[in-house]
Amino acid sequence: MYDIPDPTHGFEKAALAFMMYAGLALCVGAGAVWLGASYQIGLIAFCIAAIVLLGVFVPIFRRLIPDRVNHD
Repeated sequence: MYDIPDPTHGFEKAALAFMMYAGLALCVGAGAVWLGASYQIGLIAFCIAAIVLLGVFVPIFRRLIPDRVNHD
């Protein structure tokens, strides 16, 4: 009867950017293990990469997330 927008409408690009962010951090952690580091070092590398990549991806996330001006 009424056209109600999907709550995720407009977030596709932000979701794709988040998947890239998580994938890059995961690749750093998996790469550390592949190069011979222990799993604990791989986990630490993953966490450090995730924190460092936040500085790059947070401005991208802010730009890609749509404004919700008329949101109740």
